[in-house]
This record gives sequence, C-alpha cells and structure tokens, in this order.
Amino acid sequence: MKNSYEYKENPLDSESLVRVNATLGSGVTNELIIADDAMLDDGMGVLQFSKTDLADGGNISISRLIPADDMVITFDPINDDCLNNLLILFSGTASLFCAENDRHLITPAQGCGFRYSGSPTGFELEKWVEVRSLSVSLPPHRLEGYLDENVPPFFRQLMEATRNEARVISFPVSNKMRAAMEHNIAPGLTGALRQLQLESAALMLITMVAQAMSDTEAPPRPLSNREHRAAQEAYERLTMSLRIPPSLAELSRSVNLTDKRLNVAFRELFGGTVFEVLRNLRLEQARTLIERGEMTIKEVAWQVGYTHVSNFTSAFTTVFGTSPASYARGLSQRPKDGETFRPLSIKDSAYE
Repeated sequence: MKNSYEYKENPLDSESLVRVNATLGSGVTNELIIADDAMLDDGMGVLQFSKTDLADGGNISISRLIPADDMVITFDPINDDCLNNLLILFSGTASLFCAENDRHLITPAQGCGFRYSGSPTGFELEKWVEVRSLSVSLPPHRLEGYLDENVPPFFRQLMEATRNEARVISFPVSNKMRAAMEHNIAPGLTGALRQLQLESAALMLITMVAQAMSDTEAPPRPLSNREHRAAQEAYERLTMSLRIPPSLAELSRSVNLTDKRLNVAFRELFGGTVFEVLRNLRLEQARTLIERGEMTIKEVAWQVGYTHVSNFTSAFTTVFGTSPASYARGLSQRPKDGETFRPLSIKDSAYE
C-alpha cells in the first residue's frame, strides 16, 4: 500500500534506514526496511508510512498502522547510530519496551522521548486498534543544534545516556499540542515547500515538548481541601468501574478538576498518575481473583478490563515480576496450616 505522504526530495539514504521486524500474535513475521513505500505482507494489517530526512541529519516519520492481530514491532537503525526520539500518538495506544520487563505506555495524552542503541527496542500493539503517530528522530549533534546548545533538562537526560544505554522519559501531550502537530503535518504541499513544512513541524514538536516538560518541572501549588475531596471521589469512581473505566477527561470533569490537576492530586494522595493508579487497582484485583482460583487467566483479564490476555500478562509481569500463570501455579505451593502465606503486592514489585 502506498503511503499517504509520498514526498521525499532526496534519494533513499541507506545511512538513515531502519530495519523493522513485525510479529503477530499468531506467530506470522514480516521483516521490512522502513522507507517511503514500506508495506506489510498480506494479512498482517494496514500500514501507511512516510519518513522524510531532515537537513543535517535525522528524520521525521508519520504513520498509520492497524494490525490484524496483537503485534510486536522491533526495530534498529542499520548503521547502529544512537538516536534521540520524540514520539506522540494521535490515536491508539502502544507499549514501548527497551528491556524484557521494562514497559512504557504511550497514549494520545502521554508521549515519549527515548534513546536506544545496542538493546532491543520495540512496541506492542493491540489487534485492530488504529495507531496514528508522529516521531522525530535526531542524532545528538542535530538535537543540540536545534536547541542552540541551551539544552533543557529533559533533552539533556536523553542525550547524556551512554552509547548502549536505553533511556525512556514520558512527557504530557495536551489537546492543543496534538491539534497543532496534526495541522502542521497535514498533506497538501509538495517539493521544497513540503520539506520546509516538515522541518518546521520537527522544530515545533521539540519546542512544545520542551515547554510541556518545563511546566511539569515547576513545583505544583499545594492541593486545596476541595481538590483533596475531589481526588478521593475520583478514586472511588475508579474502584467501582475497573472493567470499563472513564477516560481521564471524563473522570476529571466529573469531579470538576482539570486533567493535570487530577494527576497532581493522585500522585500526592495515591502515589501515581490516574493511569498508574488504575493499572495497580486492576492488577491487585486480578491477583485476588487468581488466588480465589475460580477463573481462568483469560477470564481474570477480562474481569479487570483487559481485552487481550497478552497485554494483561505483560502488565502483571512488569508489576509483580512473574506472569499470571506462574503466579497461579505457585499458589499450589502455599504453606500448610500454621504457616504464614504472604501474597505478592504492588509494593513487593519493581514498580516501587
């Protein structure tokens, strides 16, 4: 399938190519080299992709992917360069991994800056969920050039990683940021004007991420009594709707707080963002259901709100350090009467 953003002024540059391996949950595998005409094999899903080289190094990529099954995508630059990457999603979700038990959720409300070299890096995607994304990938010297050598702390953390060290840092993505970026990559221009448009879009994304992180690095004002009560109410709403929870926007509106302020309150009161607290509540309930032994792992996953068992298994393993199936098998080795049995909890895991 031809991509919907077809312009690329320069001929294909082998030094900027990326090798991608896409694997479906069924085991079907497709290896491809990411270029303007990148395609998935028949039966693997829908892919529309554009990658445009930026002046003096780096590239900007725009993609739309609908996998035909749960999919794992792994990738690496062919020349093994270190790249600093900024990624935002316009729709869908993706789980970024840079190590076996290290997962970072990316959503339209939470982007990701990451640097990789010498370690497996990729994404886990859900079946039939459309993922539209924008990414800017830059070598360190190019990023520093954009920032005029005045590098904010967020970007400094990415750039100062050692060569073979993966570094992942999340950043908030507002509705305003998404709308601005989508407007600034819209098709229509061609030739040199399209190149200039995408160069400007790359610079805009860097600027907006720097601003977003500058805002998050400022100390938040103390919570008021009303905000404490509102956050408690929001927490109770979450606990009563784990299988089909409200979105962050719906939850914040229901208690008359902004999304950002509700996340601030949750971090202070419950030790994590709304998403992190929701995930932990779900997994604690899942652990309890597994211990009861009345449901299959698939039924437990569905009961706590996971559509796909693979995503449930990944989340459970990341938080508890063992898969749901292994945890269930371990329950058969409970101590006999008179001995103490202490089940796993979130606090026992690497999450803390």
